[in-house]
Amino acid sequence: MKRIVVRIITYNQENLIRRALDSVLCQKEWGLYRIVVCDDCSKDCTWEVLQEYKIKYPDIMDIHQNEHNLGIYGNVEKANSFLPESDLYCSLAGDDEYCDGYFEGVQRLIISQKIDTNEAIGIYSDWKTVDIKGKEVIYRQNKVLGGHPLWSLYIRGIITSRSIMFSKLVFDGIRPVIKTQGLNLAESLFDSQVHQLIKKAYYLPIVTSSYRLGIGISTKLGRTDYYTKQNIIKWQYYLDHFVTTKKDKFYSISQIIKGNYYEKPSIVKFLKVLFFYFRGQFLDCLSIRKIMIEFGEMVQFAFSKY
Repeated sequence: MKRIVVRIITYNQENLIRRALDSVLCQKEWGLYRIVVCDDCSKDCTWEVLQEYKIKYPDIMDIHQNEHNLGIYGNVEKANSFLPESDLYCSLAGDDEYCDGYFEGVQRLIISQKIDTNEAIGIYSDWKTVDIKGKEVIYRQNKVLGGHPLWSLYIRGIITSRSIMFSKLVFDGIRPVIKTQGLNLAESLFDSQVHQLIKKAYYLPIVTSSYRLGIGISTKLGRTDYYTKQNIIKWQYYLDHFVTTKKDKFYSISQIIKGNYYEKPSIVKFLKVLFFYFRGQFLDCLSIRKIMIEFGEMVQFAFSKY
């Protein structure tokens, strides 16, 4: 059975961290090796909760508390420095949870498909969101089997960095990200690294993690600088450093124009976004629902602006 290490970052989540930890610990018979938690100098009782779990599970829990608040990605990188050598790695936010059967499903997939975890592999699975009324939306990651570059799928939002397990060879390739040009670029650079480093992708067709809407940091961002100026910086960085295909170039340009549109909307910019967006899409991955949401938001924003 392959060893699994789970990285959890947390900050002021005393009412949520138990749920996250319990969702991992209930699967400990299926290869759980360590849970490494890094608390970013919480001001509530999060650290006390972690100490309780450390006493109860001394051989599994590895807890750390920063002396100073490092921010999300400073905390992630600090947590990474504590991760022991393992066969597989995965991550969980302190306000999220894993679903029953995740680790078992991974172990069985490895056996059935003879997956070599000494290679740069990634095991993708489905995930879901749950809103405050209990409504669930499931997001499938099956497009990783379609033959398209994983990074190209990631930047289009076709796959995400949720519900992934990856091997040590992938983990060893992760590098610190730029944290001086906004959260958007830091988040994207960190998440996208995994998809660039994975050389063989596998798909586990079950829902393995749950993301609760309305309780995380993302709920406080809204239509802010994160989605305008920072977004333009991110896509320009992609163009300058990562883009190698015409489709990725067209899609990146569409997102830069989209950022400019949100700063000052116009019909010309809207049409340009449409033009470059569709030229940069993979036809077999097009989602009518996603398109309607994206461009519906742009239209709604223009009407609210004027």
